[in-house]
Amino acid sequence: MVLIFATIVFLPNNIFTQSGTAAGTVKPLSAQARDFIQKDSKIEADIWKPCVALTFDDGPHKYLTPRLLDILKNNDVKATFFVVGNRMKVYPDIVKRIYNEGHEVGDHTWGHAWLTQIGIGKATWQIKSAKDTIFQTTGVKPKLFRPPYGATNKYIADIVAKMGMRQIIWNVDPCDWRDYTPERTANYILKNTHDGDIILMHDIHANTIKAVPGIISMFRKKGYVFVAVSSILEIRNQRWLAKKAKQDNQILQAKR
Repeated sequence: MVLIFATIVFLPNNIFTQSGTAAGTVKPLSAQARDFIQKDSKIEADIWKPCVALTFDDGPHKYLTPRLLDILKNNDVKATFFVVGNRMKVYPDIVKRIYNEGHEVGDHTWGHAWLTQIGIGKATWQIKSAKDTIFQTTGVKPKLFRPPYGATNKYIADIVAKMGMRQIIWNVDPCDWRDYTPERTANYILKNTHDGDIILMHDIHANTIKAVPGIISMFRKKGYVFVAVSSILEIRNQRWLAKKAKQDNQILQAKR
């Protein structure tokens, strides 16, 4: 896999999202929100609990995706699936299951296209066709988009933003598409992942599916929770807001 990164916005803890969207924008903290965050100890505790997002690209696969969903369900883990349009058309029931079991469904183009090499018109069609198919299948418009191969630029970012989606890359890539052993994939992820990271995997490779139980077990032993990508982004935003509120309060107290 060739990775191409263009104009990436770095959010706290290296959350990768693409510029041209609202993903990198942090809204100013209102007085009401500041007071709410400071007083609600439950929110404070939740947003600081270490977390990661498992993401799976290129599916759905006829056999492997259902097997993965069984693993996630048995372990009470939520993930994000970036699905390909032409596979959705063949296996719509699997995509419905992904959504109905509480996972997030994101756009990964219609045919896993290398968007920066096919022109704006074709790129737009690739993104929109997959987006429309997700809506037709689940009844919900996707909010996230991941460009195949990570290949993007400001024109692609603009297309995605105009369609109301955030463009998401990743922090950790174990290159599981090379069909490494489950142990190697799991160990690489554990070694290179930090709080707030987005992990890239593919639910079309058998060894990847075999690695998932070990990945879940290892992170839980370290006190991590698993959340969808949208939740990771919101947690990062809330952490920033909480820090800003404390800083503002410290400044205010110093002036008294």
